Amino acid sequence: MPVNEAFAFDYEQQGNQLKISFVIADGYYLYRDKLQFSADGAVIGDIALPRGKNHHDEYFGDQEVYYTFVEIPVGLKQADADALFQVTFMGCAEGTLCYPPTKNEVKLAAVEANDGKVVTAKKVIGAPEVTPSITTTDTAKAPITQQDNLSQMLQNDSLI
Repeated sequence: MPVNEAFAFDYEQQGNQLKISFVIADGYYLYRDKLQFSADGAVIGDIALPRGKNHHDEYFGDQEVYYTFVEIPVGLKQADADALFQVTFMGCAEGTLCYPPTKNEVKLAAVEANDGKVVTAKKVIGAPEVTPSITTTDTAKAPITQQDNLSQMLQNDSLI
C-alpha cells in the first residue's frame, strides 16, 4: 500500500492552533519517536504529543507506536503568511515492511506573536489517557531534507 494510503495525513489550522492527524490503516503503525516537526517562516510552540501503545519492534526494539488514528495539537508562536510547517514520520506494516521517513508540508496562515500554548489535546484511540505536552525551543528547527533525515536515522538507529 502506498505510504499516503497507509498513513492518511490531514491538518486543520484555527488561529495559533494547528491539529495534525493521521488515519492509520489496519495492520500498520506509526512510530511516536520518529515524528519530527519543523517550520520555515514560523515559530513552533507547544506540541501535545499523545502517548502511544507499547510495541516491540524487531528493527528498533521497544517503541511507542500509534494504531488507527492520532491527532497532535501544535501551538504556533508566530507565523508569516504562507509559512511552511513540516512533519516527518515513519511507520511500518505489521511484520512485513517499514517505510522510509516521509515528509508532509502544510502551508500556514499568518499568526500574530503569542505564547504558543496548546489549548486542548485529544485522546488517541486505544492509547492511555496521559497526553504530555512537549515544549519546543523559541525558534523552530531548520527544515530537514529526507536525505538528511535518513542519514540521521542511519547514524542513530540500527539497520537491522
